[in-house]
Amino acid sequence: MNITERTYRLTGISPLLGSQPADKEIRKNYIAAKHPNADAENALLPDEDLGGVTVFLRDGESVCLMGYVVNGYLKEAIASMGLENGVKMPASKVDKYVFNFSVSGQNSDGLETLKLHRDGEPISAPDRVLERPLRGMTMQGPRIALASSEMIALPWSIDVKITLLENAATKASKALTWDVIEDALGYGRLRGIGQWRNAGYGRFTFERTDDA
Repeated sequence: MNITERTYRLTGISPLLGSQPADKEIRKNYIAAKHPNADAENALLPDEDLGGVTVFLRDGESVCLMGYVVNGYLKEAIASMGLENGVKMPASKVDKYVFNFSVSGQNSDGLETLKLHRDGEPISAPDRVLERPLRGMTMQGPRIALASSEMIALPWSIDVKITLLENAATKASKALTWDVIEDALGYGRLRGIGQWRNAGYGRFTFERTDDA
């Protein structure tokens, strides 16, 4: 079994919006049943009642993302670039062969939290709450609602350690390689992570920070 690791820094080029539901009951009903660490994650929610706002988790002195957020991003990015990279069923391959870890190690609850930094220091709190309209079509016609998310303004960065398990190409699909992963990270200049990314939020550049 051949396992390799690389460390990357994701540096924001647009503000980042929180994507975690602040309501613990929502997390309990819709997330806990699917996630073995849901109780530990709930403990990282902000203490104040923020209603329907989507938020960042808090881990000690920093707001943070969970390691699986990067895996989710990679699934979407590799799928979007499928004609270029030739990787079929990228969600399944990422689940099997790609693992994301915190550069600083697990926290006291064993969670892989990716802390957000600004100018080398942990970001202790979101900068503000962003509200925007959401338009949708219902049986009664078009409707508009307000959505609210915590926002981290520029500059921000995240350090993440990515582990790749070597895998083979098949007749139907190319292998999932470091070239594919780095091409997917490069896609972050166009479409990023977090809430409202289709409007350009959460975009980033990347650089490799380990000893290549």
